[in-house]
Amino acid sequence: MSSAPHIIEAVLNFSLSLKPKTVLDVGCGYGKWGFLLWLHLFENRSNVLIVGVDVNKENLKLAKRLGVYNDLILADAAKLPFRSNIFDLALICEVIEHLGSKHLGFRLIREVEKTVRKRVIVTTPRSYEAFSGSPDHLTRWEISELKMLGYKVRGVGLSIFKQKGKLASLVRHFLLKPLSYVLPHISDYMICVKNLQESNR
Repeated sequence: MSSAPHIIEAVLNFSLSLKPKTVLDVGCGYGKWGFLLWLHLFENRSNVLIVGVDVNKENLKLAKRLGVYNDLILADAAKLPFRSNIFDLALICEVIEHLGSKHLGFRLIREVEKTVRKRVIVTTPRSYEAFSGSPDHLTRWEISELKMLGYKVRGVGLSIFKQKGKLASLVRHFLLKPLSYVLPHISDYMICVKNLQESNR
């Protein structure tokens, strides 16, 4: 799935504000998130280790061509081959909706959290439109499910108010879209952030 610009901006803001030295990109696919992080790290690129994990060998071959990952690993994210607490940041972007059950999603999130010291970011679509248009989207996650795991849930995009016209466009872009950040129930996508240092206190 291609990410809308507002999702990319939110993920990069939450990622770069942490100033991570080690990053795990879970379900890295062809390397979009690793590339975007690498691109925005500028002068700190040589000081950051980016590791991608995916179950698809062909995806890893494509990601390798980008040349931004320090390591690419063929593995099931629910059985990661890493020690505990070795990454500052993990991205699980647009992954959990592709899993066949919520049980698998919860297991994946818990496994990833074991490997992370500081922050985990999960993104997933919320709107029914995202699911009706994609046969690969198998599980629709609720805000409460991610909050139950200790994530702060923010919204991006807008799943309501699809009216057309100049006034409707102004209302949508300058009032409702910013409001969806704090009211994720009206958003197209969820950005879920868990600061593990805070949750371990």
